[in-house]
Amino acid sequence: MIGANLNRTRTRTRVLAVGATFVLLVGAFCSLSPALHRLGNDRQLRKTIKPARLSRAELGIPDSAFVVTATGSLCHRKQQHWVVRALRALLAQGADAYALLVGKQHQWGVRTQRHVDEFVAQVSEEAQRTGLNQTRLRIIEFTPSGSWQYIALANLHVSASQAEAYPLNTLEAMALGVPVVATAAGGTAEQWPSPAQAPEVQWMLVGPTDEQGFVAAVSRAHALHTRGELLPLSLIQRAFVGRAEVAVRRFEQRVQGLLDLVLSRLPAQRDRGALWRLCSGAPDDVR
Repeated sequence: MIGANLNRTRTRTRVLAVGATFVLLVGAFCSLSPALHRLGNDRQLRKTIKPARLSRAELGIPDSAFVVTATGSLCHRKQQHWVVRALRALLAQGADAYALLVGKQHQWGVRTQRHVDEFVAQVSEEAQRTGLNQTRLRIIEFTPSGSWQYIALANLHVSASQAEAYPLNTLEAMALGVPVVATAAGGTAEQWPSPAQAPEVQWMLVGPTDEQGFVAAVSRAHALHTRGELLPLSLIQRAFVGRAEVAVRRFEQRVQGLLDLVLSRLPAQRDRGALWRLCSGAPDDVR
């Protein structure tokens, strides 16, 4: 009898945990859909962004300079130190290049904040040690309303992440017509056209552990930029942004179906209520 009750308890706990994961996934992807819809509305998006030359002037960056942006939390997972090394390679080649690392430096939790601070310090230290000054490399505090502005003034947007879910920053850049070089980390690879669809842009997607390949791709992008051959590739990438929203909606429907299945197998209304309270953060007052 005791063993049977214990097994039922374990089953309920497992179902609750799996169900909670599904709910969080649905919530995350539901929040992506409106953002992707805004990205698809290019005209509306561009109305909120200043001309690149004005934004560059405010930062003291020449119109003719090659600017690389990377947006997102400043952390080891995002591997922004690859961007520093890519910038160093560009400057060694004689390029008039700048890099903007736009990201959050503040995270919840003392332990997490310490890791973020340590990473930012390491990036800054490496930049100084290799001769990069604060003019060439900018670390800028992220604000949701301002990230698009920095991406829009760039000649190239990059994502060097070692792991991702379904990043918005790469889609934002594509929607704005800014070429993207990224690592094939998680959902980032799903945003790329297949080799059969667009072989011209496959070199712009590198492995998430291939630092040399990433640096080489950034250098190749600069070489194409100097010949006026980089911007046409952004048009190919931009054509696939609209498909991202369709993929997200299809994923939402599949996950919602799995969640409904999990809920239908819970033996009591009490457990279903506990699942939703767990996911919403509401206190569980049912004992």
